[in-house]
Amino acid sequence: MESTPENKSSETSHVWVGSPGSDSSLLFGFTCALADKDNDALVANIRAFKRGIILEEGALPATMWIDEQRAEYDRRTLPHLLSAAGFLAVSDAFAEVLSGFDLGRTQLRPVALLKSDRKTPFSGTYFFLNIGEVHKHFAPEYSTRFMPMPKSRSSYIAGVSPDLRDGDISVAPGALTGPDLWHDDTLSGSLFLSDRLVTALRAAKLTRRLPLARCPVVNTT
Repeated sequence: MESTPENKSSETSHVWVGSPGSDSSLLFGFTCALADKDNDALVANIRAFKRGIILEEGALPATMWIDEQRAEYDRRTLPHLLSAAGFLAVSDAFAEVLSGFDLGRTQLRPVALLKSDRKTPFSGTYFFLNIGEVHKHFAPEYSTRFMPMPKSRSSYIAGVSPDLRDGDISVAPGALTGPDLWHDDTLSGSLFLSDRLVTALRAAKLTRRLPLARCPVVNTT
């Protein structure tokens, strides 16, 4: 994707954060062929995906379907951003908005999402959103509500609170430069978006089912 020439720091003093992996309305019981063939490999791929690693061709399934034991999901309407068994996926409308912004290394990969009969497609076209931008902008000393992870064996020092509100999470000034969409590998479960991107998504009416909280940018020096 082409980068936009504008510098975000000249436009806003805040960014936005969401936690789609913990919102039940965005979670769908999809599965794929690899789950039966090598579930350990699938779990490893999902973990890498969540950590901001760009998966190689073939590591992401081309087709997913609702697990037959969760056939009740067949009756649900897919939102414009969802978690398909741990993989983030977005609609073609969401992807179209993203295409006008700086995504850095992030990639969109097509995926067919089917109902539990493995034949009937859900309405619309979907893409995996394999976020490849990982940064450390979270400022815990200026944040008010989050879940500390003092014994984490990873780079995470905290997780996003399930009832996230505006102002709970603060970020360093570096969040105002660079790509418009990123993970923070010090804040587990976080999905950060620039204010410009959120403004465009809202104008296209694509965020109604995507809870987002405003993050003030603070001077951490």
